Amino acid sequence: MGTGDVSSAASLFSPVGVGPLRVASRPWMAPLTRGRASMPGHVPNALNALSYAQRGHPARGAGLIIAQAACVSEEGRGYDATAGIHTPEQVRGWKQLTDAVHAQGGRIACQLWHVGRVSHTSPQPGGGQPVGPTSVPSRSRTYVDASMERVPTSVPRALGADEIPAIVEQFAHPARCAKEAGFDAVALGRAFISNPDLAHRFRHGLPLSPWDSATFSGGGAAGYTSYPSLAGGR
Repeated sequence: MGTGDVSSAASLFSPVGVGPLRVASRPWMAPLTRGRASMPGHVPNALNALSYAQRGHPARGAGLIIAQAACVSEEGRGYDATAGIHTPEQVRGWKQLTDAVHAQGGRIACQLWHVGRVSHTSPQPGGGQPVGPTSVPSRSRTYVDASMERVPTSVPRALGADEIPAIVEQFAHPARCAKEAGFDAVALGRAFISNPDLAHRFRHGLPLSPWDSATFSGGGAAGYTSYPSLAGGR
């Protein structure tokens, strides 16, 4: 190993600041959704806490763990046995996980998740249609019970513009729950695709732009750099 390699290794395992958060090392664990929450209720449990604790020591595992996707609401759920982050029972369950990771000296972030149209009528409130930016089916598959058998997703209904504020609150409430559960940070994914200024919109209670899933991969500027910013700038 050359001098450069030693320097790189030292940098990889050295602390780093992420905003106000101090992380002890730079290998981070990406979300790994494993479908092992306790049912009914989609509640994180002791087995989940053990799994995260095993990986939470920054010298041996991850300096920062971005936890498995946590559903922001019943409407936002698409899979069986995936943990939620919107009820008191779920908050208590997640507290086991954050405590376990912090006991190892690690840090953990909560990934907020609304599956949109990639769902089925089975987990939806009242057996209703999943909601999405379009009524076009996702043509994918999901699992909705303990058999883990994959079934085609259901035909969604297009979300109305007047429903956007409720979706915003479906993210805001779980973000508050994540803080109560002891998470060090909150991670957001797909919402950033169509809202380049997402933090600004949350801060000022502004509406969110829906994404066009047909432009997720490939192509040019449409659906990639064409979404507007309400905060100004580029």
